[in-house]
Order: sequence, then structure tokens, then C-alpha cells
Amino acid sequence: MKIKRALISVWDKTGIVELAKFLNDKGIEIIASGGTAEELLKAGLSITEVSCFTKSPEMLEGRVKTLHPSIHGGILRKRDVPCKCDAEKNLKDIDLVIVNLYPFRKMADAALNETDLIEYIDIGGPALLRAAAKNYRFVVVLSSISQYHDFMENLKKDRIEIDYRKKLASKAFELTANYDLEIMSFLSGVKSLELVPQFGEISLDLKYGENPSQSAILYRNISSSLGIEKLSEAQLSYNNYLDIDSALLLLSEFEEPACVIVKHGNPCGVGIGNNITDAFQKARDTDIQAWFGGIIAVNREIDNSFADELKGKFVEVIIASSFEEEALSRLRKRSNRRIIRYNPSSLKQHAIIRSTNLGILSQSPMVTKAIKWEVVTKRKPDEEEMAAMKFAWKIVPYVKSNAIVITSVDRTFGIGAGQMSRIDSTLIAISKKNGMEKTDKALALASDGLFPFADSIEEAVREGIKAVVQPGGSKNDFEVIEKADDLGIAMIFTEQRVFRH
Repeated sequence: MKIKRALISVWDKTGIVELAKFLNDKGIEIIASGGTAEELLKAGLSITEVSCFTKSPEMLEGRVKTLHPSIHGGILRKRDVPCKCDAEKNLKDIDLVIVNLYPFRKMADAALNETDLIEYIDIGGPALLRAAAKNYRFVVVLSSISQYHDFMENLKKDRIEIDYRKKLASKAFELTANYDLEIMSFLSGVKSLELVPQFGEISLDLKYGENPSQSAILYRNISSSLGIEKLSEAQLSYNNYLDIDSALLLLSEFEEPACVIVKHGNPCGVGIGNNITDAFQKARDTDIQAWFGGIIAVNREIDNSFADELKGKFVEVIIASSFEEEALSRLRKRSNRRIIRYNPSSLKQHAIIRSTNLGILSQSPMVTKAIKWEVVTKRKPDEEEMAAMKFAWKIVPYVKSNAIVITSVDRTFGIGAGQMSRIDSTLIAISKKNGMEKTDKALALASDGLFPFADSIEEAVREGIKAVVQPGGSKNDFEVIEKADDLGIAMIFTEQRVFRH
């Protein structure tokens, strides 16, 4: 693209004289407003003041300068579309827009009185940035001093390519979004609104936060629809949403009829079967006490047979892809029960964002698939043991670390979560297993992290477990493998740690 004309309107004038001189040397006409025009004229540069360009004086003590058809028309005109009227024909294209904004946040932090602070709400600047960013096919927009050097280097090489313009446009919209948010946050007094650009729009106020003394808000993920629909009257709480998210993410690992029961963010039972009633019974029997008051999620339609299983039982949330009408009517009879229908196509992981007192942490979604599936022991697992290990490995990434999961091929037998040492999680999982009926099925143990010592392996073997899957990677791997060989069990390394904090 060819840049013939530039508009400059900046509050922070750092580097602007150097950039304007560069543009002058390139024969690019410069339009400037207010204090920017004064700065450039003082430096001896050739410019046109905005009021001369628009043939309209500044108004309302400078509140209206660049808000003019000659300015916005020159920025927004599509260069590849013929002009339709004299007004359009008379427009002079503006190919480069350089703007930074009034420092609202800085002035708000300086505790200006509200009347004075309002004058630092920039109107013309964001309008110019948004117009230029919208028309990035034909216009370059610089919204940060940090962009000046790269822009000049690109212009020297005559390489103002479309991808570069699009990237600059994205940064301009990011700036205006955050700027508007700063103002909204100040006027509303709700500081948590600073999270909106990360999460999206406010969806609803929640009943309360983790505890009744805490307030909470749900922000819809900016890149997706909410994906769930509440079919009951009871309001969802902060904790409900955390548990629903955990349940649905784990449920997404299964294609066959599956049931996941979650309590306090951890699965306390998982089962698969010929139908969801069968799957539920297997999940429930993992921990016959813990599922009371929990979250039950299934990946099939809930029918009357399933509703019978819940008769007289308190379940906080019931989640399914669909409900038979009569079953739904029966489940609704408990007024404190939340009933959720989810959209299976929405079950995909997004960036994980968490708030701390030190700032906002963001990370990509966890990769739950094993990098490798390597037998490291002399004994190889048989077919049933292999199936049990694969089932356990689907579950362990969704258990809080340190995580240990004991399963057969179709149900959990014991889950140990969130302990400070791996042996403690192992012992908890074993104690849960021992609370169930004895089984002749092959059992497998999965660990979300490496075993630093062989103690957990020894405890597992005492319980008749003969197949273990873990990431590996400990300096003591040789010792652990040697102990597994001595005990005659099969062990697989995945080389994929799956911590969930």
C-alpha cells in the first residue's frame, strides 16, 4: 500500500517528532490536532492542523476536534469501491493513523476529583483508532509508541503488508477495549470488571462465591457460548459452576454411555456401561457416601429408569445432554436441585485463566493424551490390564494433584486427590477401594505425576494391583522399575505429566 497522508493525535508525545520527521522525509502529508500540532510545528515540521483540514474549528473547549466527516470519511473509505456522490469524491484519503489516548487510568490513580477526571475520558482518540482498525485493508493504525520503530523499518522496505496491518488493528482494538473497561470499572466501582477482556461479557450474578460471605459473577467465555441451560428454578452458585466444569470436561473423554460424579471439584466416581443407569451405579458404588450432595453428569438422555435411581436422594446438580419429559418433571420436584442440559458440541477446553493476588495467570488447555505408552517392565500387561490402565488414564488428569486413581476396565474403585505426598493419595485411593465389594476384575493404578519412590508401588501390589501407569521421569525411575519387576507387575510410562492444581 502507498501512504500519502497521515493523521497524528497523541497525548504521550514520546518519539512523535522523530516519527513525523521520518514521514515528512517520505513526502507524506501530516494532519495533526491540538497539542500534537503545536509540538510538531515547534520542531519545524510541515503539518496541516485538523481545523484547517476539516475547515471547521475545534468546539466545546476541545471536546470536538477530529469527530468530523472529512476525518472519518478519509479513514473509512473503501479504496476499491467507486465514490457514489460528490461528498465521497471530495474525501481525501487518510492512510496512516497514529493515536494514543488520554491517560484515564493514571489520572484515576492520582485521585482527581470526578469532574476533572471525566475530562480524561477520550472520545475522539478511540473513535479514530476503531475507524482505522476497521479499515485495516487500506489503513495502518499505530496505537503504541512501541510500534513506531517497526513501522519505520517496514516503511523503509516498502513492506506494509496486510498481515502486519491486521496485527496492528488487533492491538488497536485491544487498547480501546481495555480503555473502555478502565472507565467502566471506575464509574461502576466494581474492580473485578478488569477481567472482562479475558473472559467476555458478564453473563449473570451468582448466588454467592465459594462461601456465602463472598459475592461472585460469571463471565461468559469470549470465544464460545455458555454451552449449558438451566432447566430448574434453583440458582447456581460459584462452586456449582466449578463442579459442572470439572464434570463436563471429564465427561468429554468418553464416547460410550458414561457417568461422572463430582464433589468439591474432584471426581468421586466414574463409570461406563451399556446405558447411563448402569454407568451411574458403577460410579456411585466407588464411594457410597461421597456422592451424596454431589454433581452427577451423564452423556446420554436421562429417562425414568435413571430418575428411579435418584428417588429420595439429595443431588445438588444433575447434568445430561437431554431429558425425557416425564423424568424431567420428576427430577424437578426437589426445589433445591439444579438440573442442567448441556450441548455436547460445547465440550472443548479453552485457555485456563486464574486470578491471584499477584496477577492473572493464563495457560493453554491441558494435553491429556499420553505422549508415549511404553511398557518399561519385564512383565507386559494383559489385554484387560491394558484396558483398565487406559480407562484410569482418562480420569487421572481431572483429579486434583497429587492424584491417584484405581480402576477396572469400566469403573473407578478408588480415588486419592489433593494430598501433599503421593503415598498419601495412594493410601486414600486404596482405602476407598477397600470400602467396595471384592472384585475378580483386573485393577490398574494411574498417577498424574512420577513416583519419586517405590513405596506407592509396594502398597498397590499388597492390594492385588498388577498394572500401573505413570508419567515417569524421576531420578529414581530405575529403582521404581526394579521394584516393579521384583513384584512381578506391569508398568507403563506415558512421558506426560497431568497435574491439576
